Amino acid sequence: MQNGGVCIKHGAKVKTCKHDGCTNNIINRGVCIKHGAKVRTCSYEGCTNIVINGGVCIKHGAKKKNRKTCSHNGCSNQVKSDGVCVKHGAKNVKRTCKHDGCTNNVISGGVCVKHGAKVKTCKHDGCTNNVINRGVCTKHGAKRVRKTCKHEGCTNNAQNGGVCIKHGAAVKKRKTCKHEGCTSNVVKDGVCVKHGAKMKTCSHSGCTNIAKKGGFCRRHYKLSNGESVAV
Repeated sequence: MQNGGVCIKHGAKVKTCKHDGCTNNIINRGVCIKHGAKVRTCSYEGCTNIVINGGVCIKHGAKKKNRKTCSHNGCSNQVKSDGVCVKHGAKNVKRTCKHDGCTNNVISGGVCVKHGAKVKTCKHDGCTNNVINRGVCTKHGAKRVRKTCKHEGCTNNAQNGGVCIKHGAAVKKRKTCKHEGCTSNVVKDGVCVKHGAKMKTCSHSGCTNIAKKGGFCRRHYKLSNGESVAV
């Protein structure tokens, strides 16, 4: 609710920046951020996010008002559904694109990248790669987070269950092409690409990798969902 008992969508009036021709909302002193309004940034070194409370942003520890925590004893994670977090049983339901017949995950505006969702690109001049963190792609300095095996002293990559293959991660059995003498992986209908399997390519612009999930290759599927991927 904004004013007059209604939200902006249903008629509440909001003040706009006094700068000539600007329609941004006022932040303070009659202007928007673009035209000089001062906002406090997170006190965490190198972070430019806006302060929420306690001098920090949400990423660095600020608590959102009315944030519900998991009802599981001793757990402080955010509630997802049924009063619990994902760790303690809440089902994390992913929304699918509203475009007719599309099963890709929603990115923004109710649609996937293929059907018009906008994704942030690297702020480096002339670069069109997706942002990984801090406004840049890996090529221009973004650091990727690599999950390591939780087994004490092990530095191998975690596969599933938080552990590496050596310490118990399950490995799927590899199916090979049914064509006589071929040891390539099955792609479709029991055969590999070489022996007739037809495959869709990634829907990301310019990518020729085979689509694995949601119309994307593994790399662009993870990027479209904001996940980190190995370099």
